[in-house]
Amino acid sequence: MDVQNIMTHEFGHWCGLDDLYNSSDYWLTMYGYSGYGETYKQTLGWGDILGLKAVYGP
Repeated sequence: MDVQNIMTHEFGHWCGLDDLYNSSDYWLTMYGYSGYGETYKQTLGWGDILGLKAVYGP
C-alpha cells in the first residue's frame, strides 16, 4: 500500500471527512477502499476539497 495515499485519507478523517462508498467516487481520496499500487489519491481531489469547504466554509 502507498503510505502517502493512506495517510492523506486518514488526514481527511482527522479534518472531519467521512469515508465515501459510492462507486462513482472511487477516484476521491476519501473513498473507503484502496488498492495495492494506487497512488492517485496522494492529494485531495476536487470532491474532497468541496467536502472540506462544506465542513469549514469557504
